[in-house]
Amino acid sequence: MALICCLRHPLRQVFGPHVAYLSWAAVPIVILSTLLPARTQTLTEAQMLQPLIQTTSIPNGSVFDAFIDMPPSAWIVVSCLWLAGVLASTVILFCHQRRFTRAMGQLRKTSMRGVFEAEHDPGLPVAIGIFKPRIVMPPNANQLYTPQEYTLLLTHERMHLAMKDHWVNGVSTLLLCVFWFNPMVRFAATQMRRDQELSCDAHVSKRFPNLIRHYGELILKAQLAPMQAPVACQWSAFHPLKERIMQLRTKSPSTELRTLGMCLVGLSLVGFGFMAWAAQPTTLEIKHTVTAPDVEATPVPPIPVVQNTIVSGPAPSTPSTANIDKQKIEAARAANEAADPQGVATEDAERARAAAERASKEARAQAVEAEARRAADEARMHADNVRRASVEERAQARAESERAAADRVRMDAERIERAAADKVRMDAERIERAARDAATQAEAARIRAEAESARAVDAQNALSDAARVASSRRARAEFESKLKFTESLKRNEKQNRASMALQAAERSSRNSP
Repeated sequence: MALICCLRHPLRQVFGPHVAYLSWAAVPIVILSTLLPARTQTLTEAQMLQPLIQTTSIPNGSVFDAFIDMPPSAWIVVSCLWLAGVLASTVILFCHQRRFTRAMGQLRKTSMRGVFEAEHDPGLPVAIGIFKPRIVMPPNANQLYTPQEYTLLLTHERMHLAMKDHWVNGVSTLLLCVFWFNPMVRFAATQMRRDQELSCDAHVSKRFPNLIRHYGELILKAQLAPMQAPVACQWSAFHPLKERIMQLRTKSPSTELRTLGMCLVGLSLVGFGFMAWAAQPTTLEIKHTVTAPDVEATPVPPIPVVQNTIVSGPAPSTPSTANIDKQKIEAARAANEAADPQGVATEDAERARAAAERASKEARAQAVEAEARRAADEARMHADNVRRASVEERAQARAESERAAADRVRMDAERIERAAADKVRMDAERIERAARDAATQAEAARIRAEAESARAVDAQNALSDAARVASSRRARAEFESKLKFTESLKRNEKQNRASMALQAAERSSRNSP
């Protein structure tokens, strides 16, 4: 797992996120390889008597040996602690999953197959379930997202289901429960989830190359999930936002390079599995062989010394009869010299020749040994030179790789800074445009308000003028009516006076004779 965590970034940079995500298959392969039956070595009883060579990869006196040699009571305590941790981890993850499922509320079917709409949004959209996976969208998704964003969301979640990521998340959750005591497993599961999302993003961006900008904006919009489900493929803030955005800007590798990376990762998976299986302790099987019973050796009587017989050496003797045997040999040699002096001389010549041959053989052996020693020294010196050269080359290669890695990190940092600066600049421009639009709208509203107020004042002035005109007309009409009334009164008074004068004249005319 540590090796994969170290290699995931270079694999993603060279071969793409699909190959980096595929490399995580080494973890279950190695675990399953350790569960296979170990190798069996058959030894006979004679081989068991010989010193055995330790061929397993576990050194003597290691922590694993101390763990195996524990007493049964300690084994029981450790097993109970492990089972308690497994049960606690399972209950905690089940409660998290259950709480997320209940937080979604009632699910409503949509017109699309396998797609549901939740009542609440605890962190949607999500592809949830193992045996019956479902895609759950947030409530009112058609109003929250544009048609293009909705299509990208569905494609992302369907890609998770097509790649069987729900099964992968289930296996990772199982490993988290079993290896609850190992923090490396939890860290590796988090990194695997990141590679899973990056691989799915690469599939979606490859399928919709013209909507990459909309997809990046969709990732920014969906980074607001308040909860996380253990067994689900979810859009949430727990995934690396910067890494996903930068992955969209990176050019995907060619098909040939991606195929080469998959082949290399496949061979590495086979190699990891074989090494994990071969690293198991070998099972020894003893083969019993049936041998004939030992027969007691019967003593051989001594052979008498005869003349004209060359004695090549002393007969076997016990420590108690050593002096007697020596005396017998010397007596036999003196008798042989007295009986056949020529044979003795021939024997001496043969002995001298054999001694010379042995001396020449020893000289040749010494010369060969010296030559071999010299060749070994030269080979050792050559190996030392090669090793020093290889060490220097490795140091140079390591320095070059470190410089290249530093350059890549610097370039990535510069790219990230440029992307962040561009994003900040774009956000500032967008905010500035929005502010300008708001100021323009406010100015237009102010102008409209001033025009309305001016129209209202004009209307009020018109009303007051109309009121004044009406009041003046009414006063004139009253004055005219009063004038007419006065004139009518005057006419009536004149008429009355005229009538009274007539009446007076008539009375005066009547009274005169």
